[in-house]
Amino acid sequence: MDNKEDHMRHMMLYEFRKGKTVGAATKDIREVYLDRASALRSIKKCFAKFRSGDFNLEDQPRSGWPSELDDDVLRTLVANNPRNSTEEVASELNVNKSTAFRRL
Repeated sequence: MDNKEDHMRHMMLYEFRKGKTVGAATKDIREVYLDRASALRSIKKCFAKFRSGDFNLEDQPRSGWPSELDDDVLRTLVANNPRNSTEEVASELNVNKSTAFRRL
């Protein structure tokens, strides 16, 4: 997990437990962290989660495409079957078709 994100979640929980509003918490966090502070939307989301009773600060798995594509795996796949379409390559690697196309 990214240390900055982990630290920001702890800061948001601290501000929440102090009884701060989202606006006041955002102001306090930005006074200290300036441009590295979390976005207002992230703070609102965390406060809503805390209000629901969920105080888990771990990063939760996300759905969607993986953010990284291993070029070696891509090269091997194409070398083994050069007639595969971009769509087939993307499906095999579980990435978006446009990602596979750009990397080829």
